Amino acid sequence: MLCTILFAINFESRWGDEIWVIIEQSKNHQLDPTTTITKFPLQHFNDQFLHGTIDLDIIAENTCRYYYTCHCTSGYNSRTVYNTLPQDLKNGMRCHIQDRWIDIGFNLLVYNTKPFSVLNSKKLPDYNSYSIIKEEISTPLYNFKIIYPHLQQHETICLLGNCTALKNWDTQNPIQLKSFDHHTFFCSIDLKDTTLPIEYKYGIYNTQAGVFIEFEMGANRTIILENIDHTYKYIQDGYLRKEVPSIKMNGLAIPLFSIRTERGLGIGELPDIKELVDLCKAVGLSCIQLLPIHDTNVQYTNSDSYPYSAISTYAINPIYLNIKKLCHSKIDRLQYHWNKKRLNRLKQLDYSGVIQKKMKFLKKVYSKKCFNIIEDEQYQGFFNKNQVWLVPYCIFCHCKDTTGSTNYETWPIKSINLQAQYQKWIDTKDPLVVQLHFYGWVQFQLQHQLKDAVDYAHQHHVFLKADLPIGVNPFSVETWHQPELFNLDKQTGAPPDAYSELGQNWGFPTYNWSALKETHYQWWINRLTYLEQYFDALRIDHVLGFFRIWSIPSHAVDASLGYFVPAAPLTKSELQQIPVPLERLDKPYITKELLTSVFNDQSKEIKEIFLEEQTTGYYQFKELFDTQKKTQKYLNKQDKKIFTNSINQKILSLHSQVILVHDTDDETKWHFRFNMHDTYSFKRLDQQTQDILRTLYHDYFFNKQKKVWQRHGLETLTALKRNTKLLICAEDLGFITPEITDIIKQLCILSLEIQRMPKNYGQDFVDLSQVSYLSVSTPSTHDSSTLKGWWEDEEFNKEKLYTTYLHLSQPVPQKFTKELSYGLLKQFVLSPSLLSIFPIQDLMHLNDEWQILRNQEERINDPGNPNNYWGYRMPISLKKMIANKRWVEDVQTLFNS
Repeated sequence: MLCTILFAINFESRWGDEIWVIIEQSKNHQLDPTTTITKFPLQHFNDQFLHGTIDLDIIAENTCRYYYTCHCTSGYNSRTVYNTLPQDLKNGMRCHIQDRWIDIGFNLLVYNTKPFSVLNSKKLPDYNSYSIIKEEISTPLYNFKIIYPHLQQHETICLLGNCTALKNWDTQNPIQLKSFDHHTFFCSIDLKDTTLPIEYKYGIYNTQAGVFIEFEMGANRTIILENIDHTYKYIQDGYLRKEVPSIKMNGLAIPLFSIRTERGLGIGELPDIKELVDLCKAVGLSCIQLLPIHDTNVQYTNSDSYPYSAISTYAINPIYLNIKKLCHSKIDRLQYHWNKKRLNRLKQLDYSGVIQKKMKFLKKVYSKKCFNIIEDEQYQGFFNKNQVWLVPYCIFCHCKDTTGSTNYETWPIKSINLQAQYQKWIDTKDPLVVQLHFYGWVQFQLQHQLKDAVDYAHQHHVFLKADLPIGVNPFSVETWHQPELFNLDKQTGAPPDAYSELGQNWGFPTYNWSALKETHYQWWINRLTYLEQYFDALRIDHVLGFFRIWSIPSHAVDASLGYFVPAAPLTKSELQQIPVPLERLDKPYITKELLTSVFNDQSKEIKEIFLEEQTTGYYQFKELFDTQKKTQKYLNKQDKKIFTNSINQKILSLHSQVILVHDTDDETKWHFRFNMHDTYSFKRLDQQTQDILRTLYHDYFFNKQKKVWQRHGLETLTALKRNTKLLICAEDLGFITPEITDIIKQLCILSLEIQRMPKNYGQDFVDLSQVSYLSVSTPSTHDSSTLKGWWEDEEFNKEKLYTTYLHLSQPVPQKFTKELSYGLLKQFVLSPSLLSIFPIQDLMHLNDEWQILRNQEERINDPGNPNNYWGYRMPISLKKMIANKRWVEDVQTLFNS
């Protein structure tokens, strides 16, 4: 159908700026392969408005979203949030829209996210859309919309203006607007006999007292839309011009696997979230932050405990399913209670024991009722809704479990062929189809339990915060089913830092951002859309990866030989000023002196096995060992008494004695090795060469990459931010530059503040009284020690923290006490941060009797340990915590301070 749309927007552009409207038509409110995009520029109408008209061919049943974008002369491009065209337009209709510019990074948008709806979830009238007009549009009916997220009880938004239809500014009888989502207000007004332009303003009205309270701030607003019959007219005025009071929220962080309850089978399970909600309500918390709960199972052993190595970005880990309700026979119930008693006694999670018992039991239940399950109406509904990701997942799990490996390169059946056949088998009794549906049924059970727990949390005004891992397992459903979205020959990680001398190699493939961009980042948007069904806020793990990821060549073992991608590489012409050959800089610099200092008496043996002499006193690796992977393969077969872990690490680190790293996609380009000045290779250069390299190094990291990282981060994060109602929080730790910080602020993404990890160079601690409101502050994370472990086991300036930040007098205690814990935690409660998150361990330290685990046992993850086992469990149950009145009162006092 063909409709005429007139767009007008209130926006103060500068000379040379170009303002465009971008209209996207697609199904299911998302971009998809059938999306059509229409773009056209706006022209200046007057000093305040730009406008433009388009005849738009609207495809039936499509959703039409649009936004405005500004291409600025300064080079910075900004864009607005999405709006939606009315869905009840008919062929030949005219639609006039007057908008306000709401930048994607507008700070008040944070109040439109899901957590604020959960906290303020009172019953509202059922208005499907503010745009639905009951009257005929033959009259000049104007539809007004305004947003304000923080009204008091019995308050509403009202409208007044300088004409009869708008009550001639009569505050005794203003037009009261309706609301359908706690913060969006609307009304429809007939302006048939009104001469345009008119001036108007919004205000706040107390409906119970019948009293006008106040007008919004600023100048009067103006309507410029023409008064034409048979035309839809929309005045979308953005936000009420009134300051929104700061809202403080506090939450609890705990991995689901760490929860201890009396009903769990040796692990926290999805229904246990309800007990967490009860704990939150008891002490005054409104948020629960979980680690990823995705399926990570490869071998069903303890190695699968790593929650960030997902084999599916959608599927929930079956280990979190509570199976008690599926125990129908007496034998099943007896066995369940015996296993529960045994597994719950354990101090640490027995991941292998729990997952294997649950999977064995689930297969037993399914085998008895499989045909009834497949034909069940509720299961079919779940399957049909989720089949886009569920079909590949079921096939992947079947192949994984039957072959004993996720290495799909060795599977006899390829994904695309099996999936095509599977579509034909859906309605059959084929034995293979029955086997495949087992994995779908398990996900159906998990989804039901999660949804039930989420509903319970929302009923009690507690919202859930999910964790979005930056990577996926290299052998996962996604890399198997959509390999074009990944660089499977590269690995992600983190560069060397104070906590890890050689950096971190996570082993995940990097993303093919070019392919993702072609689909408008739909893969990422789909992930957020799925999470939004259950969660209200989102922690983006390693958000720096959306600006640039640390890419490690496939032949490397540690992360020292990686470089950031995207990046502007070094060219041969840029390196010509260095007065030494490039071979001296981009190949391992190994000398007799180095070998002697590192290996002492073993140096001769190391030389004979791994190295060959080039010139006197200078060596390079033999071809058999010329990469870290080749070297490691050999070392893995040797006698561990001779080639100890320490010796092996030293041999591998010889490969890192370089200053320049080759670009893996272009051998004529280079990147600086991170922390090159710490290498033996650099220290053996003359002073002049060192000075030149330092200058180039600084320019490479702090000037050359600025626009590359800025542009990439802005584009990718904007795509995520404007397609979700989740409250987005960033884990923005690591090598962060001012440009990255600026983009996070521009998009109003909450930053992460940890007192012991200041982002400003030269600081000992973060001053929590000065952090931004748009931040998440936390005393510790799953990657760090607890506050107790930090205080007792790590070296830092305790005296300064104790006297300057806690304002306590000496002597400084060396042992961690309840009083010290209270003082440290109180800083976060009083901080300006919108959200403060408290790990369960740190809150438990407010009870001296619960400090029963060693500090290292309370730590969830050690990033420097690639073999870390994620097995921490609370030492006591949630039920006992809630029953401890003294502790509950102490925590209540803390959060009410």
